Amino acid sequence: MKKLLIATLMLSTFALMTPALAEAGGHHDKYKKCEKKCKISKLKKKAKMLWKHKEYLELTEKQIDQIKEAKRSAIKKMIMLKAEVDVTKVDLKAEMWSDMIDTAAVNKLIDKKYDTKNKIAKEYVNAIASFQKTLNKEQRKKAYDLAVKAKMSKDCCGKCAGKSDCSKCPSKSGSKTCPLTGKSLDAKGSGYDHKGSGYGK
Repeated sequence: MKKLLIATLMLSTFALMTPALAEAGGHHDKYKKCEKKCKISKLKKKAKMLWKHKEYLELTEKQIDQIKEAKRSAIKKMIMLKAEVDVTKVDLKAEMWSDMIDTAAVNKLIDKKYDTKNKIAKEYVNAIASFQKTLNKEQRKKAYDLAVKAKMSKDCCGKCAGKSDCSKCPSKSGSKTCPLTGKSLDAKGSGYDHKGSGYGK
């Protein structure tokens, strides 16, 4: 009888935990999805790509410092704007749960939410433009080529430096050396963004 009671309690506890775990997993998947679209994450990847290939691009210490500062300044502003969006979402949900929805108030919050998102997008564009201004014409051409070549293959991680044959990619062959620079590659990837180069010729 005692064993049956313990088993019943264990099953009940598991049943209660399952929805919570499923919800937690859902939030994790949602976070990962947002991470891919997040302008902050994309900006970090673009800055990381320049830093990883600083020798190939022949970046000076001054240029590296300027890129770091542009990235840091933009990310701080974007984080604060992202917080404003999150707060607006909370207010918006509260209004939507009202007994009688105030459409004027809701519409105002919707406008505020998307106006702030537009500001985030503009900060992102301004940061990329700042990166471009920091590089000279030859460096921009090299950075552009790196990004475009990385985009040649949908599954390309960028480590193969844009080789059309991704079977020779160091991430697939086990090599940890960049074929372009000859430098060591970390396991996390090169920081390429496949959805756009952000660099002009």
